[in-house]
Amino acid sequence: MVDGKTGLAALGLNEVPLESAEPEEYAAQVGARVATARKQRRMSGTELGEIIGLRKDQISKIESGRRRLDISELPRVASALGVTVRYLLG
Repeated sequence: MVDGKTGLAALGLNEVPLESAEPEEYAAQVGARVATARKQRRMSGTELGEIIGLRKDQISKIESGRRRLDISELPRVASALGVTVRYLLG
């Protein structure tokens, strides 16, 4: 919680309206951005997982959109990949 704000608002971002993207579609878009950033850094899923404390299979699920990133994981993933949270969220 930051200044009484939680979730995306605590990060200075607006919530994504559900009518603009289905939750599964949005998770897939975020996952695709994670995969793109990871590949650009020439990092394996195992390496990314070790840095942020997740298993390789969890990274694979995130990248394929089968697992959503938790709000608390976003800053760690962004930092590990050298991108912003805003980039990951689109």
